[in-house]
Amino acid sequence: MINITIKRTLVLTFLSASLGTFTAQAAPKAEVADLSLEELMDVKIYSVAKKEQAMADTAAAAFVISQEDIRRSGATSIPEVLRMAPGVQVAQINAHAWAISIRGFNDRFSTKLLVMVDGRTVYSPLFSGTYWSAQDAVLEDIDRIEVIRGPGGTVWGANAVNGVINIRTKHSKKTQGGLVSAQGGNYQDGGSVRYGGDLGTDGSYRVYAKGKHNADYLNRNDQNAHDQWNTGQGGFRADYNLTGKDELSFSGDILEMQGDETVGLPTATDTDMSRRSANAVAKLTHKNESGEWYLQGFYSTEERRGYYINQLVDTFDMEFQHNLQAGQLNAVTWGLDYRLVSDKLNDFNGASFSPASRSTQLFSAFLQDQFSITDDLRLTVGSKIEHNDYSGFEYQPSARLLWKLNENHSTWTSVSRAVHTPTRGLQDFRVDLYRIPARPPVLPNAQVGTMVGNSGVKTEEVTAFEWGYRGQMSQNFSVDVATFYNIYNNLLSTYPMVVRSPGLTQNLSVLANGAEAESYGTELYANWKVTDSWRLQPGYTWLTVDTRATSNADTVRNEGSSPQNQYSIRSQLSLPHNIEFDTNVYYVDNINNTSVKVANYTRLDLRLGWRPLKALELSVAGQNLLDDRHPEFVATDLVASQIPRSVYGKAVVTW
Repeated sequence: MINITIKRTLVLTFLSASLGTFTAQAAPKAEVADLSLEELMDVKIYSVAKKEQAMADTAAAAFVISQEDIRRSGATSIPEVLRMAPGVQVAQINAHAWAISIRGFNDRFSTKLLVMVDGRTVYSPLFSGTYWSAQDAVLEDIDRIEVIRGPGGTVWGANAVNGVINIRTKHSKKTQGGLVSAQGGNYQDGGSVRYGGDLGTDGSYRVYAKGKHNADYLNRNDQNAHDQWNTGQGGFRADYNLTGKDELSFSGDILEMQGDETVGLPTATDTDMSRRSANAVAKLTHKNESGEWYLQGFYSTEERRGYYINQLVDTFDMEFQHNLQAGQLNAVTWGLDYRLVSDKLNDFNGASFSPASRSTQLFSAFLQDQFSITDDLRLTVGSKIEHNDYSGFEYQPSARLLWKLNENHSTWTSVSRAVHTPTRGLQDFRVDLYRIPARPPVLPNAQVGTMVGNSGVKTEEVTAFEWGYRGQMSQNFSVDVATFYNIYNNLLSTYPMVVRSPGLTQNLSVLANGAEAESYGTELYANWKVTDSWRLQPGYTWLTVDTRATSNADTVRNEGSSPQNQYSIRSQLSLPHNIEFDTNVYYVDNINNTSVKVANYTRLDLRLGWRPLKALELSVAGQNLLDDRHPEFVATDLVASQIPRSVYGKAVVTW
């Protein structure tokens, strides 16, 4: 079924391209060449305080990836786009799996990172991690991606421990008309179709369909890694202007994915995996002279089948938020949220959950006040209070101080507390390794391994201290610096336990809060407009994580999983005749994971684009051009693939 979906999407893509009519006009000048650095500093960001703020007025380490950045990156997926953000570690595991984190503790399912699409959380409630292969969109429909480095628990709640990534799509008014995109290369083929129109004088809409196929990579032994995958998805968005002050929006998506993966057993085992999901979101927004409020509800359902577990998870969420100006000095934001998660988890290949079905609830409220001490000094204080069914009440306060030194320079500092609360995947699971079919049969009086959850697992905590500076040194050069020092308590680990029964000895590996850590680092980013048509954007991240056991733990999760140094430089060059030449260079330090080491590497991505007509964009891009292939990350549950050199061509038609 999935292959049929992709084939239909591609056929539709090329039919629309062939039927489209073009107007022979010169392409508009690239957006990056038009924006001044003053305008870039005034770019609005939402995800820091849950309201629109100018970047220059933000007391946090924030970074915005614009639509123009996405278009000129040569990226074909959201994870690839995130390589641009300083302080973010992006590592590909195989053709469909990624490890993405902020400020350390990287893993395939990073539990200290909150990921959202238009404010809707997309991480799995079973283990707090994100299936990045399922987070896809028509890249041309993304308005921007906001990346917040550092805790965001005061406004966003649990999981926003080390950072927040909010993928924000365009209003349907900005996607009127048609768009067809098609690409093909040595490892990836795909295409998308989108059309937007009016719903009378007060409404607009868009609908889309997208398909993608990724071919198999090679493993470390230069053999077929069996990690190919296919996706097909579609969706819509509609926006209505009810009155001059009220707006109602609806959106939804469906996705189906099928592929292969090689799980890490005593001998590598090729397996099939599949995923089906759907979501629907409704949001009512009211604006007036003193502020605005919104009421948003969403429902999502996900069915996933893999080697270890078959799962069905339903999530319902209802959120209310109110922003108001309380006098001349106070800007207050408060909100309430309720979430219900229901799941059904079937035993499969040695993995089980007890109970097999469970429903959990989350209640939360937050209050934040931005107080203007003077015209140039602003203090923001607040806290979120949550109650969940695993650890009870949690609180996440923060205080942020912004000092605008003058029109072009500002500095900020903050102290925050954030938490990662227990989940089903930490408390209720059990993996009996001797029951896995791919393992050798159990002999009498054998010793076998078993991994088990722990209902006594506590909340992981972080207290974070941050300082940052933003400055425009000249009309053509700006810099952004952020430093941090984090103290972690109750980090997850495992400890050994032996259980003996007649004919069988089980060596248990039990989850517990047996570790603590300190991390500190610096993130640098600069924006240099060399000429009107050439922009350079260098970045550097330095990170140190010191983890230590506080009990008889034998393993500390994600220890040594993040590089100490990362460098990047992006170049966007606009040439005559509507030609663009874009370069992205990334250096990633070696990773000393607890089990496997990954050597450092330098990655070069190039893109050559041309707009011969206003309605037509052609481009060719190469990724990882310096190496034939190399690994980027090793996960505990998958056999790592080598990420290959890839080249593809792309055509985008609009009307």
